[in-house]
Amino acid sequence: MKEAYGPYEIAEMLGVAPSSVGTWIDKGFLEAFKTPGGHRRIYREDLVRFLNQQNIPVPNEVKGDLVRILIIEDEIEVSEMIERALSNYEGIEIYSVNDGIAALLEIGRRPPDMVILDIVIPGIDGFEVCKRITRDKILKTKILTMSGKIEPDDVSKLLESGANRFLRKPFSVEDLTRTVDDLLVEIKESFVDLA
Repeated sequence: MKEAYGPYEIAEMLGVAPSSVGTWIDKGFLEAFKTPGGHRRIYREDLVRFLNQQNIPVPNEVKGDLVRILIIEDEIEVSEMIERALSNYEGIEIYSVNDGIAALLEIGRRPPDMVILDIVIPGIDGFEVCKRITRDKILKTKILTMSGKIEPDDVSKLLESGANRFLRKPFSVEDLTRTVDDLLVEIKESFVDLA
């Protein structure tokens, strides 16, 4: 995995003109440094940060073993709590949506390695989102579901339909991070298997 990229490499990966990358650097949107020979280079972490800020999908050659986590939650306070709880994790990219339709669009545009999915959400509910993720044979997404409003029988059906874990709301930060840690181990193992 490369640690830094030149403007021409970035332009080719993103399908834009090299002058566009130069403009992003000149305007301070994309942080760059100069080599002893005077060539501009962009660290991988700075490129990923820029792409996330601009809502541009991170190319696979840059993504490497970066884990994408999509939070699908309509309660802003809960979504923000989850983001705060995971903010100290290294090597993850977190993004969020607040309804089922937006979730499916986002999954199609930028497939996540993990979703943290509230079952009771507007649009298409979490049960249907879960089914569609598990039916897609290309996606290898781990699914952490959560709700405070479903019955034990529904939790069983959810897990049988492809969800990997379930947390009952309200849950503690410790329960969340322990469950996410378990799923991250499984994701990292699948990265090794694909290598």
